[in-house]
Amino acid sequence: MVKLKDYIGSIVASITEARVMSDVQTVEVAEQYARHELLKHFSVPRMRIEDVELTIPVALATVDQKEASSYSPIDNRAFNALVYRELVNSIGRESLPRVVSLEMQRYLSARTNELEKKIRVSGTTDAVEKYCMDAVDRMLEIARQHNLIESKLQQKINPEVIQQKLGQILTGEIQFRDVKKCLEDLNVIAESHLLREEKPESLIYIKVKISEEGMEWSRAEKPEGGIDAKLLPE
Repeated sequence: MVKLKDYIGSIVASITEARVMSDVQTVEVAEQYARHELLKHFSVPRMRIEDVELTIPVALATVDQKEASSYSPIDNRAFNALVYRELVNSIGRESLPRVVSLEMQRYLSARTNELEKKIRVSGTTDAVEKYCMDAVDRMLEIARQHNLIESKLQQKINPEVIQQKLGQILTGEIQFRDVKKCLEDLNVIAESHLLREEKPESLIYIKVKISEEGMEWSRAEKPEGGIDAKLLPE
């Protein structure tokens, strides 16, 4: 049993090696022609691979899978803006002084990053409740330090009610995606004696067409002296 990519890769590599062996043989023939009184006037034979078409029979043995790439459950910028707006409104204001605003935004940015990591690991919104509690407490603490809450609202503010409302809003903003499996490797049976034991309908025939594209060294003299050598397609 071998990985399909390794099997096909080894075939392509073998064809490349065959071309190398052919070129080495061409050099040896060219040297013989150069030494011969008559053959030196003949063109040196050289084999070039134009196209190679292969039909490769294999049988699928096992499939290796991996989890799909990670995703972002939170749009951090929009999420932070929503939390900030709700917290500011909860203390009866439409905006905050610049210094206070920057402090609160930095706090939310750091806490949102932590929340996103917890959601990725747990796959649940359990961490939202603690996030809301901390965010509301921080907002009220800063608001009281800077006297941002009007006296008539002081007694009406209920942290638990604000936390519950904020939690309901934020839970709806979190995007979940089912963890999916995606194909990583195909393990195939390629040995002839094992393929004979497989049912005909179990065999897979892979058609491969390989075309040669040669590379050659291009050398040019630099203006400041020296040689600039590059490997370019023929």
